[in-house]
Amino acid sequence: MIEKFVKYYSLMNHNELDVCQKTNNLNFGLIDVNKEVKISSFEKGEAKYRNEKNSEVLIFDYDRFISKQNNAFQHGKKRCDAIVFTTNKSDFIFNEIKNRHDFASASLKGIKQLNSSLETVLEVPVINRYIKRFRSKKCCFCNFTASSPQNVNATQAFGRLWVLLPQGANLPHQEINAMGFELWEYSGLQTIILGN
Repeated sequence: MIEKFVKYYSLMNHNELDVCQKTNNLNFGLIDVNKEVKISSFEKGEAKYRNEKNSEVLIFDYDRFISKQNNAFQHGKKRCDAIVFTTNKSDFIFNEIKNRHDFASASLKGIKQLNSSLETVLEVPVINRYIKRFRSKKCCFCNFTASSPQNVNATQAFGRLWVLLPQGANLPHQEINAMGFELWEYSGLQTIILGN
């Protein structure tokens, strides 16, 4: 996939970058440390995943990959942190990870990053066709600090939003939905379910 993206946009392929990781763990997390996405334990994850079928999951550090490209390509492009997908084509996810107390402004910025990343990647015809084969396609904004998502009137008493919406909140977004993806917001202990 990287080669197709690089060829389409006439970019440099930075083979020296280790931007792909994989796991088949039942539960795992992702953390963004110094602009690098890493797999972590579920408990420490800023984005939390449950891999229902123990599928092989690939994690592509999209932000780090794009940040190594030329300035002309980067200019004006907002980008999410990671692209996460299963090799069995059950799930394809654009993931933005934050750890902010101001959920509303973090969410607005994160959704713009997700939307821009989605547009940039789907612009590549061969990648667009590949992604269409996946059963579930989501843009997931994850804020590690537990908070109520925008437009959801749910109590957060005693930090129990995850009890009410354990698998996040599916929100409408005209542009993202028009590209065949769903928009989801997660915070605290809310978990992205793969293979559902």
